[in-house]
Amino acid sequence: MIPVLSVNKLSKSYVQHHGLFSKKSITAFAPVSFELEQGKTLAIVGESGSGKSSLAKALTGVITPSSGSICIDGINMADKDHKQRCCQIRMIFQDPTTSLNPRSQIGRILKSPLLLNTELSEQEMDIRVSDALRQVGLLTEHAQFYPRMLSSGQKQRVALARALILKPKIIVADEVLATLDVSVRSQLINLILDVQREQNISFIMVAYNLGIVRHISDEIIVMHEGHIVESGPTAEVLDNPQHTITQRLLMNQQVQFRK
Repeated sequence: MIPVLSVNKLSKSYVQHHGLFSKKSITAFAPVSFELEQGKTLAIVGESGSGKSSLAKALTGVITPSSGSICIDGINMADKDHKQRCCQIRMIFQDPTTSLNPRSQIGRILKSPLLLNTELSEQEMDIRVSDALRQVGLLTEHAQFYPRMLSSGQKQRVALARALILKPKIIVADEVLATLDVSVRSQLINLILDVQREQNISFIMVAYNLGIVRHISDEIIVMHEGHIVESGPTAEVLDNPQHTITQRLLMNQQVQFRK
C-alpha cells in the first residue's frame, strides 16, 4: 500500500553572510527520509535547535527545501501547484495569537483558505465554516468573534478548524500543546484523536512532552542537529531507547516531572 506521505532525502540549508565577502552555509536539517501511513500519527521530537520545526515548515511549504522530495499518495508535490499542495497538507502553528489575524473575525479567518484554494460559492463557504467550527467544539456564533475575544484553548481550536477546512490528508502541528494548561491540553488531545478517527487524517506532531507523544503517536522520529538519530514505533523507541539523545530527552522529562 502506498503511504499517504513519503519523504525522500529532504534537506534545508541557509547561506549566512558575514560582511561583504564572507559567507557560511547553515544546515537546518540534513537529508531525512521517512513515511507516514493514512490515519496514523508521527511525532517529531528533539532538543531546541534540532531542526524539527524547520522540517515541519518544509513539509507544508512554509519554507522551501534545498533538496529532496515530498510525495503525497505517491504524487510528487514538486510537480503540483501551490493550491493543490495547500489542500493536501496543512499546518497548525504553536502560538495561535500570532497566527490568527487580530483584525479579522473568526469566520473571515476560516474563509481565507477557501477563497484562495477553492471555487466554492459564498453560501457553500458559510456552510463549510459552520461545519468546521462545530467539528472542533465551537459554536457557529463564534464566526462573528475576534481572536481577542477567545481563550487560548478556543484560539487553538480555531487554528485546528482552519487546518481542517480544506479537508486535507495530513495536518502538521508544531508544538500546539506547549502553551496550554493541563486541562485545556487534555481537551485538545482528545479533540485531535476524535477528528483523526472520524476523518482518517494523518498527523505529524512536533512535540517536546514525551508523555503526550507516547499517548498520541504511532511512530516517532528523534532529531539532533538536523539529523534523525532514532526512529520507529513510539512505544518501542521510548521503552528501549538506543541513542544517547533519546535517553537524554527521557531523563530530562523525568527530572521536570519530579519538579
